[in-house]
Amino acid sequence: MSALTMISQAVAAGGLTGARPALTLCLLQLHARLFATTSLPHELEWMVSWYAIGVVAALALAESFARSDPQFDELLHVPNLIIGVVAAVATAVIIVGLAGEPLSAAGESSTPVALAGILSGLVSAAGAALVAAPVASLGVGWTRRRLLKAVDVVPVRKRVWRWLETGTVASGLAAVMLLPALAVALATLLVLGAAAIGLGVLGAERALDRRARTVCACGHAVRREALCCPRCGAALEPTKKLGQPDQD
Repeated sequence: MSALTMISQAVAAGGLTGARPALTLCLLQLHARLFATTSLPHELEWMVSWYAIGVVAALALAESFARSDPQFDELLHVPNLIIGVVAAVATAVIIVGLAGEPLSAAGESSTPVALAGILSGLVSAAGAALVAAPVASLGVGWTRRRLLKAVDVVPVRKRVWRWLETGTVASGLAAVMLLPALAVALATLLVLGAAAIGLGVLGAERALDRRARTVCACGHAVRREALCCPRCGAALEPTKKLGQPDQD
């Protein structure tokens, strides 16, 4: 396996953890345990033991119920990001292990040599994969949160989004791991798609915010619900009640 393919697999899998961290990690563990053509190094075998798979599967089940409630999902926003980063690093470690890449360039146990090995390992293909995966997870997690806020008014969103997200994670991870030749294309598509969606949602939020504002005599744009201008303190006559949706 080429270094580019390995890094692309780590980026794609890491990005999927931004949506469903426990499910992504559990599916990758099952792949490494049942379908991978290579084995993990001895020191990493515990990551794909049935005990570890069972623990992560239980977390994936709890994750599915938690993600079905938008308010609960929003409440756990920061923990979700942390869990996503941890899962992304774990997926990258498994992918690097299956590729047969060393996680450190140092074999000796002395501290200076070990530190040098870690530093040199960070600039290797394995190090790039271990760094890129959590970055992709954070990016997809941020984009997902913005997108969910944008479509929060859709009544059937909860059920449809949960099944769509689960299907995308399962099919995306299967394609990346079972068809390594497509890993680069899929990783690129994931990054560009997340960036496009994130920028689009951000632009729409800014446009809606501009529509919800009026201009004070001092030139400052204030919310239409405001009773006074935060810049000059001038009294204002609200043209919209707090919480009232825009009609125009």
